[in-house]
Amino acid sequence: MRVTQTLDSGSSQVGDTFSGALATDVIADGMVLLPRGANVNGRVSDVHEAAHFKGASLLTVELTGVTAHGERISLSTQPYSIEGKGRGKNTAVKTGVGAAAGAVLGGIFGGGKGAAIGAAAGGGTGAAVNGVTRGEQVQIPSESVVRFVTTNALAVRTSVHAGGGAQSDPSLQTR
Repeated sequence: MRVTQTLDSGSSQVGDTFSGALATDVIADGMVLLPRGANVNGRVSDVHEAAHFKGASLLTVELTGVTAHGERISLSTQPYSIEGKGRGKNTAVKTGVGAAAGAVLGGIFGGGKGAAIGAAAGGGTGAAVNGVTRGEQVQIPSESVVRFVTTNALAVRTSVHAGGGAQSDPSLQTR
């Protein structure tokens, strides 16, 4: 499906709905079950905003329905998730580098006691830098094509054969 609005871990909430359109025809047994462009609806099922010190951003969405041939069909799909990079390792690196740099400078200018003071100050500075910034937010930009896998059987009425001819059986059930 092609998403028609941007979904973002920084602004989306669990339960938010979104819409899109099928990017291609869904075909089974030579029949066009769902035509390209059919309206699709979904919801945000999980979201975590990136934190200052640790934790990765997460955005999970799933489809809830499609409208085709004038009929709304309920869907159940496997969730689609995108996860950002976490901050825990980044915080530790910045704190450690700051502490090491502070210890070196403190040792040069104040001996052993200066090294200890410099390490504490440098580590605090590294942690403070991470406290001001946030981790990477994730998003699914508008016009992105996302592939979902249905988990329920669908009953679809159609009379259009993929080759253009009519099909005698007006309903077809597929999974």
